[in-house]
Amino acid sequence: GTESPTASAILWKLPATSDDGSPATVEARNVLFRNLNSAVSVGGSGGSQLVLDNCLHLGPGPLLRSTSGAGKPFEALDLVLSHVTVYGATAVEHSFPHPLDEVVPLRIVARDSFLVPHDREQPVLAVRYAVQPAMLMPKVSWSGSGTVCPADAMLLEVTRGPDASPWQAADVAAWQKY
Repeated sequence: GTESPTASAILWKLPATSDDGSPATVEARNVLFRNLNSAVSVGGSGGSQLVLDNCLHLGPGPLLRSTSGAGKPFEALDLVLSHVTVYGATAVEHSFPHPLDEVVPLRIVARDSFLVPHDREQPVLAVRYAVQPAMLMPKVSWSGSGTVCPADAMLLEVTRGPDASPWQAADVAAWQKY
């Protein structure tokens, strides 16, 4: 029979503050993540950095499941992927609580990685906002080079919480500028 996935390989609860002002950091190199609800789960307050180098994630849950917490100006949740393969799973599943202005942004740098969701319905990046944001994808950035995914893959899925107001035509029109 098939094995049911276990929780997370790494469950990281961020401290409210760091002693020296530098972001909390976890680095993982040469790791195989398999049959997990998420490879890494991150939550808490403040800035942090997760560095994954030469790792393979085989799902079924996302490589990273995270939630932005409160933070100071210029802090962020930084995810650095280098030579990472995600196969049959979402790469990042991230949630933003309300109010949005008070939480740290998500910054992703993906270099020389291979990101393959399970199918066309599963996104590479899934973002959930507690309320409808005023602009397209606030607090999220993705950069890097040499990273590939299937041509027909859904790159981004944006959802909002049940208490969010319905989408307005003016919001959609504003998003078309991007």
